[in-house]
Amino acid sequence: MSVAVTTTRVTSTLHLLAGPAVNAVLLTDVAPGPGVPFTLVDSGYPGYAAALREAVSGLGLAWADLAAVLVTHAHIDHLGALPALLAGRTGVPVLTGNAEARHVRGEVHESATAADLLPRLTRHGVAAWTVHILANGATAT
Repeated sequence: MSVAVTTTRVTSTLHLLAGPAVNAVLLTDVAPGPGVPFTLVDSGYPGYAAALREAVSGLGLAWADLAAVLVTHAHIDHLGALPALLAGRTGVPVLTGNAEARHVRGEVHESATAADLLPRLTRHGVAAWTVHILANGATAT
């Protein structure tokens, strides 16, 4: 399943990267362009990595200029794409709270299970959302 991320300019230095089920935010000190360092806030599900790369490139930025990543909390929908986005990169700080750091490092993994989702499938929109998140790596470890 291919994911589309819509880029919305909020200010000259703040962009919303809206995915189908979760968003990320891109911050710069000056308007985005070649050579401008940027910070990524959250990354979405594992299946969002390619779409985020494309959205960042669409702003005229290069992944080599990624200065830092801020993880608001360590659920798979907020940090799932990080391994792919940071593959081959060293020295990019991943900023998060102490309670979340163990998740970011992969030392623990907490996630909703099928048993958590099944009773909710009859609620409006939950079945489609479940299919989307499973297709985009919600069960990735």
